[in-house]
Amino acid sequence: MLGLPVEGAQVRVWRLDLDGERRDRKPVAEAVTDAAGRFRMELGATFSNLQIESTGGRVHELWADELLEVDPAVPLVAVIPLYEPLPPREIVVSPFTSVATALAERQHANQDEARYHEVTRRVQADFGQHFGGISILDTPPAPISEPISQLTPDVRHGLLLASLSLLVGRMAEVSAGSPRSFNTQALTAALMADASSEEALLDGIGPQGQLALGICAPEPDCAECRPLCQLGTETLRQDLAETLAFHLIGSIHDGTGLAFGDGAAFADQIAQGAAAALFGDVEGGGIRDEKGPSITALESPYFDESQDVIAFDAELRPVHVHSAGARVDLSSVFEGSCERTLHKHVNLLGTEDNPLRWRFAVSDEAAGFETRDVSVRVRPPGVTAPRQLEVVPAEQPDGASPLGRVFEVVASEAEVSALADVEGRFDIEITARDRLGNPSEVMRGCWQHIPRAAPLHAGQLEEETGPGSLASLNLDNDDIALLFGDPRPASLGFPLVSVPLENNTDETIYLTLSLDQLEGTFSRTWLESRAFLRSDIQARDCLNGNPPTCSLTLDREPTEDAVSGQPLPSVQERYFVLRVIDAQNGVPLVCDECRAGEFRLDANRSYAIQVVATSLNFLVPDDIEPGAVQRILVGPSGEKVALTGEIQIGSFHHCSEPSQGLCVSNSFYDFYHALTYAEINIETLHLVASTAPIQALTPRRTQPPNAANESTLAAPILTSYAWSSREESIPPIDSD
Repeated sequence: MLGLPVEGAQVRVWRLDLDGERRDRKPVAEAVTDAAGRFRMELGATFSNLQIESTGGRVHELWADELLEVDPAVPLVAVIPLYEPLPPREIVVSPFTSVATALAERQHANQDEARYHEVTRRVQADFGQHFGGISILDTPPAPISEPISQLTPDVRHGLLLASLSLLVGRMAEVSAGSPRSFNTQALTAALMADASSEEALLDGIGPQGQLALGICAPEPDCAECRPLCQLGTETLRQDLAETLAFHLIGSIHDGTGLAFGDGAAFADQIAQGAAAALFGDVEGGGIRDEKGPSITALESPYFDESQDVIAFDAELRPVHVHSAGARVDLSSVFEGSCERTLHKHVNLLGTEDNPLRWRFAVSDEAAGFETRDVSVRVRPPGVTAPRQLEVVPAEQPDGASPLGRVFEVVASEAEVSALADVEGRFDIEITARDRLGNPSEVMRGCWQHIPRAAPLHAGQLEEETGPGSLASLNLDNDDIALLFGDPRPASLGFPLVSVPLENNTDETIYLTLSLDQLEGTFSRTWLESRAFLRSDIQARDCLNGNPPTCSLTLDREPTEDAVSGQPLPSVQERYFVLRVIDAQNGVPLVCDECRAGEFRLDANRSYAIQVVATSLNFLVPDDIEPGAVQRILVGPSGEKVALTGEIQIGSFHHCSEPSQGLCVSNSFYDFYHALTYAEINIETLHLVASTAPIQALTPRRTQPPNAANESTLAAPILTSYAWSSREESIPPIDSD
């Protein structure tokens, strides 16, 4: 048994005399180990010291995949003092029994009167006591690949032998050695040489001086420190114990399920071993690790979404195409400047499409750590308590040198909801603790976070021609009269054009609109005239009043006030404004928390932007009060016609035939103004829209435009509206 069982080893049993010398020229029994490293022998009625010798065979080191051929010139040995045939015994031949045998032989040689079997028993007992109360000869080691329920002697024995193999691996790592020169057999031979020196102590000094495995140079940062590959009193104490606690327990080699605390307590006993017969008067120390883990930021690719190209699928759902030129490394947030700005669409704040994913490596040279001891937290602006991210193991980057165990975290909306609606500096920190509680240095980073609205699909600009639109009005009813006088609110305006909108995402979008440009001309004609009402032959005393109630003159002949090709008022005069309606019910949106021109678009709904007319007062001449313009009815009773305008004088009394101070022939008229022709020609109309995931009242910076964030939603449009009163709608000015 080395670190793992030796298969195919030749096992021989020799009888020894009372001084430990071989009594026979041939072994009393021979066998070959099986795949489990076991052998069976029948020794009969042999009463003496027995030496079991194992040579050759094949074995794996715990830390390497290569199958090693065991050097037959370096045997493993174990001595059974004063063997008795009954009861049957299960004997272990291992590096520990080999070193104990070498130490017993040296101590026996130094003590002339001592009996060999007594010295051997004492040395084996010293080793067993040092290794936690096991019998290195009679306690078969349990395989560490199987779960255990408690730390029994066989489990301790198995852990120690496995740790010896890993200790060689650690020595090979610091010396750049391979399993062919750094293996448990080589370490066993060195320890046996250590035990064979005249001092008969495990102090690293052999018959030829200082012992070491391979080319063993001092540590670069500590010339006085003993390198691990150099043997000393700590090799089978602190070195072995730290290997057990920090490199075996919880590693991929350990299938016992043993808790680190249990294994560390056992290892600490080994490290503090004070057996003077083994190590002299050099005191042992506990397992030491005062340095926490190291954290290294790894390349973490991300595509800044300020340069995304947005397409839409057949269901008008957004499809993001990330720009290769916008690729950044998220590890740059740890450079300390906080200058990195990251744009993120809120509909992509999950774990799949271009996530905010950081990768990093954690390493610890001694105690090691568990995944649960690695912590990543993100703190949004203005928040005291940071948000914890889930840390998950990840694979080593291709072609990269291992820097430790690799992990990754994703900052999603589910874990950090503020990513969707808070703009500003976000802080991130990564920490780790080893299994002894030593903390790492805190890796801190920060970035300027800009949440971007989910993309909104805008259709083509379309003219509104249905009921209630500006195009549906005429001069012969009262619809158009509603647009004179006080401007109407946008919710009651008459739409000219509309742009259909689709928010086919699960996110709320705040849309800010402005009517950037509306240019065109208008023409209009107003008629100032009279309308005949009625006449009669009846003497009336209307000329002698003060003032008279009738007039001998009738001067209101029809006249027209016409203008043509006048420029439309500027958009700032707000004759034309914007509104957004819910396409499902036609109701204009109202957003109490929004500022002017901002609208809240809920998830998965259809909307429409409309340009609406709130007033046509610019069609009214200066000498007419716009508030007086209304639907008027003029003409004879029963034959009245509807016009848009104002009645200046109603039932004007004209005396067409006076006689003896009386009026004997009377005619009655309405004097009025009427809009008989109007034309509006719109030559250019631009709508400008920007979107955000938060309302504008929340402080936020201007975002660089992209196709989904800030755009002109419509190209220039040419449209016109013309209204004329029908010829038959103009009432006669006199009776037939």
